[in-house]
Amino acid sequence: MLSSFFEFNKLKSKRYRIFARIIITRINTSMTRFLLILLIHMLGDFFFQGDNMIWLKYFRLKSLFGHSFIYFVCLLLFSPLLLQIPFWYCLLFAVLNGLLHLGVDYYTGVLRKKYWEKDETMYATIMGIDQVAHIACLVVSFLMIVPDGFHYISPYYELLPY
Repeated sequence: MLSSFFEFNKLKSKRYRIFARIIITRINTSMTRFLLILLIHMLGDFFFQGDNMIWLKYFRLKSLFGHSFIYFVCLLLFSPLLLQIPFWYCLLFAVLNGLLHLGVDYYTGVLRKKYWEKDETMYATIMGIDQVAHIACLVVSFLMIVPDGFHYISPYYELLPY
């Protein structure tokens, strides 16, 4: 009787060790995918735009469209490589986020022009809201477009041992 109790505990602890390993692996994978989405965003939103485009996108629609197109191309090129999802999902992900990026930058650009020299605190707040809106668009669209997108982002998806 006592030996069967110890055998049961060994099996139980082995199952929990496997379960813990799955959780750690899933968290690492999920965090990596989320960080890669942020990296692609940083490349498209900051790195690949020139100094002129940073300021002109708030004053000329042509520059804003150019910035959004660069962002779209970055998403289209880097998403299949880094996120390892099928190309058609990357295309839909890139188109949707390119359009959302255009809209968010347009509306925050209008607000930035309004508070350019008047209120520095409000201007910085608008910049923060701009980045939060971009990241929210990326995460929500990834969850909606990619099959089992929640599986890629969330470390808690299907982790129950039974």
